[in-house]
Amino acid sequence: MTTSTRLHQNNKTIAQVNRNDQMTFFANCELDLHADTSVAGANFRILEYTNPTCSITPFANSYKKKENVPIVKAATAYDDENTGTTYILILGKALYFGANVDASLLCPNQMRANGIIVDNLPIHLSYDKTSTHSITFPEEGISIPLCLNGCFSSIPTRTPSQHEIDTCKWLVLTSDSAWDLSVIPFADFEDAAKAFEDQARPRERTLLALRSDPLSSISSLFHDEYIIDTLQVSSMTSSKHLPSLPAAKLAQRWAISEATANKTLKVTTQKGVRNALYPIEQRFHTRQAQLRCPQLSGRHGRFYTDTFFSSVKSIDMATCCQLFGNDIGFTQVYPMRLKSEAHLSLKSFVHNVGIPHILHSDNAKELSQGEWRKVCNDFSIHTKNTEPHSPWKNRAEGHIRELK
Repeated sequence: MTTSTRLHQNNKTIAQVNRNDQMTFFANCELDLHADTSVAGANFRILEYTNPTCSITPFANSYKKKENVPIVKAATAYDDENTGTTYILILGKALYFGANVDASLLCPNQMRANGIIVDNLPIHLSYDKTSTHSITFPEEGISIPLCLNGCFSSIPTRTPSQHEIDTCKWLVLTSDSAWDLSVIPFADFEDAAKAFEDQARPRERTLLALRSDPLSSISSLFHDEYIIDTLQVSSMTSSKHLPSLPAAKLAQRWAISEATANKTLKVTTQKGVRNALYPIEQRFHTRQAQLRCPQLSGRHGRFYTDTFFSSVKSIDMATCCQLFGNDIGFTQVYPMRLKSEAHLSLKSFVHNVGIPHILHSDNAKELSQGEWRKVCNDFSIHTKNTEPHSPWKNRAEGHIRELK
């Protein structure tokens, strides 16, 4: 038994299909250049909640701030019209609004930080006709074309079934790693990239300016006897993650001052918390890999890594090594046959020594993308890359010099 309903609002259409008593929502995932975090709507199914929440501030002060917005890991289904294949698109560290928004929002830079290629320039506006107007997953070799909904680039998706989540291929749009814009120095990265370009091409200098006036509209959605008021804004910012337990409540429970409760919440990690959304029929295994190994925190937990090669093969056919070292001369070396095995050396280091607090490396692909990135995400390792052509900023080079 299948029934369908379409809700019209501001010339946009949200389709609801009831299949076997399970509601499925069809809606767009729109690229929003003004959103600093991705937003999951009704076309997403929540996979995991995180205990911290955050407050959402609209672009205009006349709109009310929205408190305690949950931060989730969510999934939506994309059906490829050409091949008939269904892909599950995953959003990590996304704000969940559910049916309160008529389209989910994708933050382009949050996806790019996960190694996704986002080409949001419409083909008909590309002056040299080189735009693909698509989202590309380099590791999987899969590209999803973008559609235009008005002037917004978007992907048509729907709510996936549990069977599709379990069996279809996952494509991760945004990572589960921390996405705290107060910590990630985007401006510093941009300044470093500009400085490098100025050094590489001192005679060429280009200044680009972009000015955009945000638009907002308030509308009401009428359907049968229900009235849902929906506020649409084109820009928003999110605060730091807030714990689900207020400091006043903790102070009351523990009989401590509120100042002490605030300090307790500030230094308390919630990385090990998971929530089950479906009936548990077997043992519920944790997926918190970063809690299984010792944490190398503090000043000396900042490690540097690099790959160095030898002109002579070892007995076991190793041609290179992956080195890990810190600021007090501790060095760990793992022989490798190929430089693409660097992620295996990182796993060995984590299990044998511990999880670095911060891991510095150069911009080599095998030390910043692919399997290396997945290992860092699994163990919640905060990574940093040196500026291009600046090897002296990586202390691992000094360790390599001493070894050689």
